[in-house]
Amino acid sequence: MRPSTLPRPTGCNPLHFTAMTALLVLLSLAYLGNLAMSWANVAASADPRTTDRRPVQVSAGRHELLIPANMIPRPEQRIQGQRSERLALEMSWPQLEGFSGDTQAAEVWISVDLIATRSVATLSERLDSVYRRLATSHDTQGPAGLALLDMSGKAGSGDDVIVFEAGQPNGFIARCQTPADGPARCFRDLRLADDLVVSYRFQRSALANWGRMDRRILDRIDGMRLN
Repeated sequence: MRPSTLPRPTGCNPLHFTAMTALLVLLSLAYLGNLAMSWANVAASADPRTTDRRPVQVSAGRHELLIPANMIPRPEQRIQGQRSERLALEMSWPQLEGFSGDTQAAEVWISVDLIATRSVATLSERLDSVYRRLATSHDTQGPAGLALLDMSGKAGSGDDVIVFEAGQPNGFIARCQTPADGPARCFRDLRLADDLVVSYRFQRSALANWGRMDRRILDRIDGMRLN
């Protein structure tokens, strides 16, 4: 029977082995961190918009439109012949163009929805029946010649207001809100047809040029309509 012997010592310092193990762990963590950062960057750069300017024929309900593809941010809505009950668009301001890929070229965007509906009441249709009854004060003078109704619940706070052309039944009207944690925004809607409402959202500071802005946006939309 061969006698068993213990293995000879390698002469390696145990501290060296511990240091090598720790180094391998650090390298593995660094690799995983770098990989996770790469995945995050890829996900962040996956912008659904397109820079393609070619017109796409789509429809909002029964209303057909010819719209540059780069104005339609949602890929499923910019398919040729696609029909949507609520068609979302984005336009730069003041150029009223679509996405160009240069995020610095257009820091201000107008978000537009074309809604195929007969049942939704517009701001103008609710002015007398709803807003005037809920307002905390009577009509007061607002920005750029518009009248103002304070809807904030605290008279004079101005963080939720209706602005409109006084004495104009079909005139400009918008609702503007200033949240505590975000920029002041307004939205305006109006009925283009019995079954088609356009709603657009913009920065509150643009109220200074509300007449020019409204005409240009509505002319832009009207120029895309086919029927």
